[in-house]
Amino acid sequence: MEGGGKKRISDTRGKRIRREITKDLAAYDLAEWQKACKGFGPIHNDHETRREYYETNRFRLEAAREIVDFVGVWEEHLKSDFESEPRTDIRKRIIAAIRAAQRKKKMELGLLNAVKLSGFKT
Repeated sequence: MEGGGKKRISDTRGKRIRREITKDLAAYDLAEWQKACKGFGPIHNDHETRREYYETNRFRLEAAREIVDFVGVWEEHLKSDFESEPRTDIRKRIIAAIRAAQRKKKMELGLLNAVKLSGFKT
């Protein structure tokens, strides 16, 4: 344990976690995740109603649910190992692993980030 008794994720453990997440991602279509993320933005109440926003973004729904579920499962799994680690730090590591897997597949646009993940949860 380091710094004030907190159990931090070491770089070695972080790399191992990244490899595990990357292996788990093989079962998913990252191109669909990219489509869901590409151009996704928050609702603008002054321009459209919630219903209009939902209809415009309906095509993202299945992939968005997959992303939220994937991150949630990994977050719970890692939280049990790193109880004192803030959830935001754990989530950042998961998102970084997903982004690395997307880049490995030559994706540069439509990468997942914390803002998009939060929007998908909403």
